[in-house]
Formats: sequence, structure tokens, C-alpha cells
Amino acid sequence: MPQVSRIATTVAELFARNLTQEAVSGVIQTNREETTGESVAANQHAKNALTRILPQKAKRGLSPQRGREAASEDISPNDPRVRLLRNQCLKLSLSLFNRAQRATRSLGFTSAISGEGKTFLATLAASALAERAHRSVTLVDCNWDAPTLHERFDIPNTPGLAEWLRDECELADIRHVITPYLTVIPGGDASQDALALAERFRAVGAQALLATPEELLIADLPAVLTSDYGALLPQLLDSVLLVVRAGVTQDTYIAEASRELVDSPVEGAILNATRSSIPRWLQRLL
Repeated sequence: MPQVSRIATTVAELFARNLTQEAVSGVIQTNREETTGESVAANQHAKNALTRILPQKAKRGLSPQRGREAASEDISPNDPRVRLLRNQCLKLSLSLFNRAQRATRSLGFTSAISGEGKTFLATLAASALAERAHRSVTLVDCNWDAPTLHERFDIPNTPGLAEWLRDECELADIRHVITPYLTVIPGGDASQDALALAERFRAVGAQALLATPEELLIADLPAVLTSDYGALLPQLLDSVLLVVRAGVTQDTYIAEASRELVDSPVEGAILNATRSSIPRWLQRLL
């Protein structure tokens, strides 16, 4: 049985355990009441104090073809639970970007299958870094199978990353400045040549999308198991987080995704949509 470490904070509980010795080094549990956001644990010192084992078995089966992200992502950005989740995303992101032992300028959110909430968490992390930490961030849509960032930010999907990789436009044409610290790059149309563009992206490098040496990059990546290039793009980044929908995603999918990501810099897995152990009356005060 893998070891699990736990730290309790005033807003969340953070867990860490090995999924595979080669790839996933830890698990970060996000507390989201059923399908809504409540909190993300964010502390790089989370691997202390053994206490318990996370549930191993999914409660029900799931087809890999689940479509787009869960409906929970349509909740209001002013919802207190979303604000709490955004704060914890900020702490998590800063713990990765600010660590001294390994330079990190790019962070990707991926999942075994679609619908795990990776786009929601990537967007929250980028927005929090820009709004709260005043860090220059570029959020890029690398999920050509189901691009959605252009809809979230009300920008055109084309030209986007795909068109830039084909040399059909300039970098400035795809960088949409949303706020003084947040830039969004849409995915573009890669319906005919996604795998070839992924290979091209690997040759160019993710940092070619950044405007300044201080800028950070957050990528919404494709699902690992349902995309031809799902295991390829994470290799371009400095750090990767695997988003898992707790109690839904089958263990076999998680294990297979971990094997596919063995050559990627996976920091851990975020357990998404878990039931919070914090009482409701206390949640309202946080």
C-alpha cells in the first residue's frame, strides 16, 4: 500500500501518495462539494506526517469519452467556494514557480480522460497568479480536441496556437491581452494535423510563446488517454499536474495515464470533486 502524508490547514486537507514510482510523486486533494469548487491544498511541504490512505477504488465505471469539462466549471466566479479554490490554486502555483531547487516557468494541467476539471483549475491558477500575485502569465489552450479557453475569455479561436505553429501568423496575432498581467492564447484549428503540430511544438519549445523572460506559462493540456498527442505535450513543460475526478475516474485509467506520463515532469495528482471533511458552518466562515 503506498504511503500517504497529510497536513491539515484552516482551509483544506492535502494528501500525498505515490501512484507510480516513476511518474506521479504525490497527490493533492481538492475539496469541492460534489461538483463545485471549495479549496485546493497548496503547500510544497505536504509530504510530512503519515496518517491515512486515500480511497483506491472508483465507485462507478466511466467511459474515456466524456466530452468537455464538468458542468461545475460554469458556477459563478464570485461564488465563495470558487474564491477559496482560487486562493489555494495561487498558493499551489507559487510553491512550484518559486521553488529554488528547480527553475519552473511552465506548468501544465492534464488528466487521464476528459471532464476531470483540468481547464477549470488551469484557468483559476492563471487568473490568480495574474490578479493576486501580479505575475505576468500566459494561459495557452493546448487541447485541440476540445478547445474552450476562447469561449471562456470571449476571444476568437483562430488564429491560435495551431496557426502559429504552421507559420500562418505572427506570435502577436495569437496573444490576447485580457488584463495587464494575463494573456490568453487560443488553441486554433488543428482538426486535420494535431499530431504533426504537437511534434512541431516540441521542436519549437513552449517558452517560445512567452514575451519576456519573467513571464510564466500555464497550459491546458489534452487528456492523456483520449488524445493522440496527450502524452507528448506534457514533455514540453517544466511541471505537470494530473487532475483526477475523485470517486469517478477508474484506477485503471489513472495507472495507465501515469505510465504514459513517465517521461514528463509530473509533480503530482489533484483529486478533484471530493467531498470536504470541513463542516458546512466552518466552510462559510473561511
